[in-house]
Amino acid sequence: MVALAKLIKEGAMKAVIDSTYKFTDALDAYDRLMSRKVTGKV
Repeated sequence: MVALAKLIKEGAMKAVIDSTYKFTDALDAYDRLMSRKVTGKV
């Protein structure tokens, strides 16, 4: 876990954001996540 944190801190790893949703659209975000068509984070 320490090694992973180090890579993130150094910028060697980045989170890929597939899409963003308003809190009021949380169910749509969950549906997108469960569709398994996501690349990165929702």
